[in-house]
Amino acid sequence: MEKIGVPQRPTKVEGRKQEYYLPEQCVSDSFEEGEIVWSATHHAPAVIDRKLSKEYQDSRPGLQTVDYISKYGCECYGIHVRQKPSGEADLWEIPDIGGFHAFALAYDLGKLKHLEEYGVDLQKI
Repeated sequence: MEKIGVPQRPTKVEGRKQEYYLPEQCVSDSFEEGEIVWSATHHAPAVIDRKLSKEYQDSRPGLQTVDYISKYGCECYGIHVRQKPSGEADLWEIPDIGGFHAFALAYDLGKLKHLEEYGVDLQKI
């Protein structure tokens, strides 16, 4: 798993409170809208909603404009972190994939595109 660059999820609850290094194959500094990525912060797959460019931030009233590249050295992205729904709810009432929205810097996200050459369907992650 490590040789082909599959990000690992920590098994203990304590381990999930810290970020982990991404495999070399996942490292990138740019992502596309709709791309499925790995969130090192949340230890879960996520979908890129948008890049928080200066232009996008300026177009949103009430949103503070931050130059992420000069402040952190990389872009910032709005993401939707995917999670399976849990609980005792009726299966007809909940979607197949739940989750939440978050923001992440590019160095906390990993590309998963290279896994497709091993037969992994990223839409099913």
